[in-house]
Amino acid sequence: MAEPLGSEEAPLTEDSHCWSVFISGGSDDEESEPLAHLRVQAHDRNAVRHLILVRGGRTKQTDRIVESYGESGGRIAHFVTGDEMLAIGYYIQLLELHELDENDMYAGLEDAVPDLYAEYKTWREELDVSDRRLRLLDQAEADTEWDPLYEDILEQGKWRTVTHDNDLQGFARALHRRFDFDSSGCYRNARLVMQDNRYWENDRVQYVEGIGLSKHTARITGHGWIEHDERVVELTWPWHSPLPPEETVYFGRPVSRKELEDSWNRGEYGPYILNGDASQIA
Repeated sequence: MAEPLGSEEAPLTEDSHCWSVFISGGSDDEESEPLAHLRVQAHDRNAVRHLILVRGGRTKQTDRIVESYGESGGRIAHFVTGDEMLAIGYYIQLLELHELDENDMYAGLEDAVPDLYAEYKTWREELDVSDRRLRLLDQAEADTEWDPLYEDILEQGKWRTVTHDNDLQGFARALHRRFDFDSSGCYRNARLVMQDNRYWENDRVQYVEGIGLSKHTARITGHGWIEHDERVVELTWPWHSPLPPEETVYFGRPVSRKELEDSWNRGEYGPYILNGDASQIA
């Protein structure tokens, strides 16, 4: 559930859980301008988190696509970018991962930042699948200049198939009825499926890991999902499940059952191909 700024129940203080997306401008001493602000339930369910889109107040210091700052526990996180389209798209990604109503969120942004949101919608809708694939690769290769997360998957992966075939729709709906998936844990969600004998023993079902670029077309993410006959079923992103829109882009490879078993026997639970242990992005 989301509520606007100003509630007496959870005002914004120095001790608040707060994730902010900054559109870089001026200097760190420049006064910031909050553009959108929502109070949501944090993923641990025991705290309120403030999600804020901000112009100014932070300056991008490097050539990284998004600079991230904050506490290791995730209570405070600042994401700084110099690109307005990236910033609002990234903010929308955060809204989705907190399981908010999609149409309500779009309506709220249209009210809060009408010109910026209209520009973002036009930009996003003008990108075709080939543009989105190029964006995924460009971001992954840029990230690899300073972080190892995507090194191996860029060498091993291939484009995955996104489709809405009738048989796949039935399979995906059944999967979502059977399991209670969590929007904060893609690898955990995929493991949940594969540990069920019904799917483990079905060689048409595979755990796949790699890189996803959501329909918001903002920022890539390391991701895990399930495929049936090499067709993507989304488990984690609420506005993309059970089958993602066809403008969503996935790049990755299946993880074999032997790889999964060996990893589980070592007490590891993903990611399996992505270099998560050494990554600042993951």
